[in-house]
Amino acid sequence: MDAREISFGWDRATDERSLAAFLQRFSRPALLEALLPRLSDPEIGDLVDHLSRLMRRHLSEGEYHRLFLFDPNQTDGSSGRPLTHTDDACP
Repeated sequence: MDAREISFGWDRATDERSLAAFLQRFSRPALLEALLPRLSDPEIGDLVDHLSRLMRRHLSEGEYHRLFLFDPNQTDGSSGRPLTHTDDACP
């Protein structure tokens, strides 16, 4: 998706495509190399906490291992339950 096409608030499908494109652009090495040294320690902590909360809320433990940790041996045949704050698998 071209950067000019990223927009939010039109409909769910557009929001999802736009968010995917936004996050892909955000994670580009050149941007991260420029941005990360400028973030304060609290900003880094807040960002990690927020993303971790989203994964805990919306991914099962198996999904977290396969999709985030890239653990190809992890199946999603466990309980299928979302990760909780007490799970050690996700900070």
